[in-house]
Amino acid sequence: MIAVDACELSLVRSSLASLPTFRRLFDEGAFFPLRSTAEYVSASVWPTMYSGLGPGDHAISQHIQWDPDAMRMRRVDGDWLYCEPFWYALARAGLGVTVLDVPFTFENRMREAVEVNNWGSHDLTGRFAANPGGLRREIRRRFGRHPMGYEIPVSKDTRQLEAMQRECVEGAATKGRLSRWLRDTTEWDFFLTVFGECHRAGHILWREDVPAHAHVPSGALLEVYRAVDDAVGALLEGVDENTTVVVFSLHGMGPNFSQEHFVRRAMDRINASFREEGSAREDAPAAQRGVMRWLRESIPAPLQHAVARSVPVQVRDWVVSREVTGGLDWSRTPGFALRSDLFSFVRLNLRERERLGMLEPGSELHRRYVEHATRGLLGLRAEGSGKAIVRDVVPAQETLPGARQHLLPDFILRWTDQYPANRAVSDELGAIEGVPDSGRTGEHRPDGFALLLGPGVRRGGLPPLGHNGDFARLASHLLGVRTA
Repeated sequence: MIAVDACELSLVRSSLASLPTFRRLFDEGAFFPLRSTAEYVSASVWPTMYSGLGPGDHAISQHIQWDPDAMRMRRVDGDWLYCEPFWYALARAGLGVTVLDVPFTFENRMREAVEVNNWGSHDLTGRFAANPGGLRREIRRRFGRHPMGYEIPVSKDTRQLEAMQRECVEGAATKGRLSRWLRDTTEWDFFLTVFGECHRAGHILWREDVPAHAHVPSGALLEVYRAVDDAVGALLEGVDENTTVVVFSLHGMGPNFSQEHFVRRAMDRINASFREEGSAREDAPAAQRGVMRWLRESIPAPLQHAVARSVPVQVRDWVVSREVTGGLDWSRTPGFALRSDLFSFVRLNLRERERLGMLEPGSELHRRYVEHATRGLLGLRAEGSGKAIVRDVVPAQETLPGARQHLLPDFILRWTDQYPANRAVSDELGAIEGVPDSGRTGEHRPDGFALLLGPGVRRGGLPPLGHNGDFARLASHLLGVRTA
């Protein structure tokens, strides 16, 4: 199994003339369109893929997400949100397993599985680790570090994007060499590697014919796709005819329509007007917004980028947490915005669930606040066009049930398909100004795909493959193993 993470199917299909490996896969393989849990929570696609659980059960919604016990943002880890990947069941059945760089997995818990985590993923959730002992050191010696590193979500200029394009191209080639080395030096029945370069490049190098994308180098994204295509082609060389090959992407990519940059200010006004203190048309004072949020909005993006790349990841995580919580008085904050990506997340400050909660669940105050916040958010329109920017406000606790749903956001704001505005207006909230600050010109789409070659396809009788939660069943079927 070879994943091309967040690879956009429409771009692949329109570029087959310069992507020979994909052209072969389409000519010779079976094509399966995929839907995914990215319809609501983009970061959930890999945990759902490897565990078979829905977002309400694995509860992973971001690489840094809200911890209600600590009242802060926290990086996901195995001590907190562990879910077992399906390949451990294969290993228990006596099969050889080799897995490289599956996003949102945690350090190895099964000695029998060869597993490498956080070497070259787009979503790095922890330190680089590998099993068995000595493998980490050998990978460092032979292949060094993946050049992408952690994503720094700030605006970037053309020079920085050109450098990042080169990192993605170099990273794809190196990931291909590492994958082939593991393929040839480990004993496996099940092999899975993930190329994260299309994901990183899709976020920062997506280009549309709009002024906001003019700084993105023309053709840069396709160059990364070509590098990944070459690396996948080299990895497929020498694979015998008795091996079933699955090349897949769990979700896609498209232009960034996120209006995330308005949400915190909108929540400031929603909270202020709900308390009936001051005017809903005035921003909360800077002191209430918090120093870190003020710095994030004020310091030039190139300086933020340089500083973020020079400090440990723990410092960056602390900055993200303080940006969310800094300046908030929990006794007077019924709801607040969490940092997200395409869709935006809102959390309620509920008693007994949040350590410092103030809203009594199910109370009249709770009901009125939800109605007030929903009305305010749905009323936001882009100045000039007058078009609504919020498509819907999804109640996550109802839509994504499960044993850990209390760790999900309460509401998911999904946006209409229009490019980010710099000013939004609302009868309820007045005018809100904001500038997109994530540095992303591309964002996730829920549709993915899988291409299958080999005896598993020729024999037929495959289980359904139409969703990112179907892969455990597919692998078990192809290997003839009952894992339930």
